[in-house]
Amino acid sequence: MACVNCLAESFQQDACNASASWVGEDEEAASLRLLQLAGKKVSGSCDTSGCPQCSGQPCPVCVQMKEIDCCLDDACHGCSGETCPYCRNLERKKCCAGKWMGKYTGKCEGVDLPDYESCPKCSGAPCPVCIQSKDVDACLEDACHGCGGEQCTYCRKDHRATCCAGKNLAAYLDACKA
Repeated sequence: MACVNCLAESFQQDACNASASWVGEDEEAASLRLLQLAGKKVSGSCDTSGCPQCSGQPCPVCVQMKEIDCCLDDACHGCSGETCPYCRNLERKKCCAGKWMGKYTGKCEGVDLPDYESCPKCSGAPCPVCIQSKDVDACLEDACHGCGGEQCTYCRKDHRATCCAGKNLAAYLDACKA
């Protein structure tokens, strides 16, 4: 299936825009394809097969909820007793990052996530490149909070690699370019 003006699974094309559509699919099918792609990015080992279907595809809020749980389970593997809730709270922001449906999962309460809803839409879903750009910007802001002037430039440069790590669209993100 060819992709026009959006990011395909290979992410070799330019960032998507509000008029994105998949060749040969109607707008609803294209929206579902993007939701599916957005849900696949975090963990290939997370079992989301039990999620109910939304127009023939796993519902994104369920997929993202399970991915957040898997992320928290992986991050806190081996914890016991009182350390588990502490670990899960410590890792929650990292696991909720990039989850544009995170606020509807019940897993990201109290987490200050970027405003994914302000991203341009790719067939009804926030464009993945915008989501990742907002995550990188939030990471850099957290890392360099309280800096001023030239100090901020150096701080952002020092933390760029860490904040861009794991972002499969880093090549398209201004904050990740040298």
